[in-house]
Amino acid sequence: MRKTCVCGKCITRGDLCNICLNIYGANRAEWPEWLKFLVNDMRKELRRERRIDEHEISFTDLGVY
Repeated sequence: MRKTCVCGKCITRGDLCNICLNIYGANRAEWPEWLKFLVNDMRKELRRERRIDEHEISFTDLGVY
């Protein structure tokens, strides 16, 4: 899964792209509630994907295929 900003732009680090960072700032306490919600939701989704990748057992590992 690729990490994206709330605006949809692909990013490599942080939670916001440079444009959104200039608009909303780096201080999360000053972000609008909808932005905090979206960033937290995307973080949860990334953690869930990583957890699945770490613990998933494929059919090949099971010797089915």
